[in-house]
Amino acid sequence: MFQCFVDRFLKQQTSIAEESRRHDETLHLLERAQRELEHASAANHSKLQMQVTENVEEINQRISQRETKVGKVHVDKLSHLEKVFCIVY
Repeated sequence: MFQCFVDRFLKQQTSIAEESRRHDETLHLLERAQRELEHASAANHSKLQMQVTENVEEINQRISQRETKVGKVHVDKLSHLEKVFCIVY
């Protein structure tokens, strides 16, 4: 009877050890997956940030080109008006 108790105890101890090992393994896999997700998220954030920076630079360049074009048009019109007024007077 005592041997039966010892056998059951050893089986339970083995079972508990196996469950603990599986638990640790699963926890390790989950932690690794979490790190991979965090890394992917950081990479995605960097990529999006770079795209936003590129878009802002492109918009600033377009605005600058428009300002230059509008300024040139105004200078041309002003020059034309000066010529017209000089001819009239």
